[in-house]
Amino acid sequence: MLLEILLTAAARSLSAGSSFGEALEAGVDAIEFYGGARQGSRTMIDALRPAAAAWKAGKTLQEVAAAAREGADATKTMTASAGRANWVGKDSYDGVPDPGAAAVALVLEAAAKD
Repeated sequence: MLLEILLTAAARSLSAGSSFGEALEAGVDAIEFYGGARQGSRTMIDALRPAAAAWKAGKTLQEVAAAAREGADATKTMTASAGRANWVGKDSYDGVPDPGAAAVALVLEAAAKD
């Protein structure tokens, strides 16, 4: 559901003439609006927000992927305030990256490979 929201908002933004970075940012904004998570909530937003910012700033795909990975890795020490991890105790996920954030980083890393 959240990826559908991201892609729909990004497609609308691209149709309106936005750059890919601006469109990704619009998609992340839409996920935040409908899902309620923010950067620091220990969700995929923690990888998507820095990736969108890097893309919007004109960084290479490798740099975008690195920004996403850094954001995903940062979730290892966060306390969940949104998403599925919010339903379980911190001892269940402490030291492990959020799966959604890790998936975002993996997809971008795969896309960035030579």
